[in-house]
Parts: sequence; C-alpha cells; structure tokens
Amino acid sequence: MPEPLEYFVPFQFLMRAPVPQSAGSVTEDYIARDVYDLMAEEDNGIREALHRYVFIHADEQRVEKILNSEWNRAGRLHLFQHRDSEGVPLRVPDDEMRPFIDTLRNRQLRYYVGQPIDSIEVGDTVILRLSPWEGHKAIITRVEVRGGKTRLTVTLDVLGNLTRVTFPDVHEGDVIFDDETIARLINGNLLHNFEQEVLSALARRFGRKPSEDDRRKATSHLARLYGYNGVVIDDIDQQRRFMALMLICASLIGEKEGKKRYVSQFQEWLGDRKEPVNDTEAYLMLSLFVALRDPALRDAVKAYKNTHPDCPDIIRQMFSKVKRLRCR
Repeated sequence: MPEPLEYFVPFQFLMRAPVPQSAGSVTEDYIARDVYDLMAEEDNGIREALHRYVFIHADEQRVEKILNSEWNRAGRLHLFQHRDSEGVPLRVPDDEMRPFIDTLRNRQLRYYVGQPIDSIEVGDTVILRLSPWEGHKAIITRVEVRGGKTRLTVTLDVLGNLTRVTFPDVHEGDVIFDDETIARLINGNLLHNFEQEVLSALARRFGRKPSEDDRRKATSHLARLYGYNGVVIDDIDQQRRFMALMLICASLIGEKEGKKRYVSQFQEWLGDRKEPVNDTEAYLMLSLFVALRDPALRDAVKAYKNTHPDCPDIIRQMFSKVKRLRCR
C-alpha cells in the first residue's frame, strides 16, 4: 500500500478565531478588534487568490499518477496541475512551504475539509452550498444512494413556505452542518472539543447495559466525528493525538482503510517500544488497543497512568470507558 499522501489545503471555510475581551479591554496577546476586522478584508483577498488550491508534497511521478488516476478523471471535481505562463508546472520549495503555512496560522486563518455526505442523516439541520440555494438552512428528509450517486432531499423555508427540494447528485462539501454545530466542534480548542465528543460517544457505547439505540447513536456520533479526519493541526503532538481520536472512531465504526492507515503510521512512530514514554505515546497506544484489542497495549497504558500522577485526565477517562473491550 502506498504511503499516505501529504498535502495542504489552505482553507475551504475561512473562519476567524474569537478575540477574548474582558472589561472592555484586550490583552497584549491579541490584536485589537478594529485591526482584526480590517484584517478580515485582506483575508478575502487571500481566499480569492488561493481558492480551490491543494498543495501536494510528492515527487513528479506520484503527482502524475494522481492526476491520471481513475478516481480523479471520473469525479465531478478534478485536480489539475497549476502551470505558469510558459506551461511549466508550479513547484514550491520545502523551505518556502513551512513559512507559508506559518503565515496562515499566525494570521489565525483555519482550514478544514468539507462535510462528508456519508455522515449526514435524516433530521440533520445543514447549510446548503448548492446553487441556487447556497447559504440556505435546510433539514435533511431523505438520503438515497443510487448507482454510486447520493440523492438528497431537504426541506427549506422559501419566502415563508416550507418547500421540499431534491438534489440528484451531491458531493462532499455540498452541505455542511449548521453553524452552531460547526462552531462547537472546530472553534476554540479543537483537540479538546473532539476529545469531549469522542468521550461522550464512548460513554454511550460502553455504558452500563447500552441498548441497541445507544449503540446506533454512538456509532452515528463517531462516524460524524470521523468525517473531520482531514483536519490538520500545526503542533505535532496535538496532531498525533487528534489522529489517535480518529483511529478510535475508525475502529468503532468499521472504517477498515482508515484504521489500517492509522495503525501502520502509529506502529512506525512507536517502533519496538512496549511502554509509552510520554503522554502522546500513551495516547497512541490507547487508540491502538481499541483498534487491535491487544491486552499488552491495554496493560501498557494502565501502567503508565498508574505510575504518572500528571497523566492527562482525558487518557484516564477514555481508558475507563474502553478497558473492558474484549481482547483477541
């Protein structure tokens, strides 16, 4: 299996991080509100310049293979190699790419993947990104898959009247969860928010005598969270912990390819180590236990949390929920 592709999407949804204020003043760690709002106007220019760009870190042969792949040619949206006026492919040196990413981060710009269609359920409230209803809020009333295409029926308010509209072929990013749901997940401390969401789903899935409805709702919750597996976090430790959460989601919803990819990556990072040496490694081993059901991994995490008084509470809490998983 080829190595996971390394890529960078500047942003699909541009969101400005909130500016904390108290007693009408702003601390020195943050930009004043009027300057911040002025930056927003510049951000529109950045968004326009980089709209629909994807930066891929790979050699020429692999890029060519991606461009000529069946999935790229068959999709409604295609990847094309950007070329200059003389037809030469655009290349960005590695030593220039990192400052570029840092610049976006320092300006508090964020980038996310579109909401996957397979995480949308009947009854969800979403924002449409389909013409001519772009920006309208709607409620999903029917989801059908026919011939590999997703057919979506929604109910929305048109001039005070509830109207049912059907879209015969929708794709990732055509609909997104309503603003409140998005804000709750990806605004502020993203890793903490996802930790709490995963913990909530684990509590439902592995609580005392969970019903079939509990299991179904927990699986749906985890699938929705897994839909954000393409989110990138700059801090390496936080990114690895976020990936560990995605492995837990993938394992419990039966996403085999994602599970296989994360397991391979984590095992490469951990090497031959049998015991975690820091919080992040304990995090990875906990998620590997959920994926592989290896009792040695469970015991290693248990020993770490019992011998490290400063072990993060989230590891203790998640461990308490999954420790009774039947081992293979």
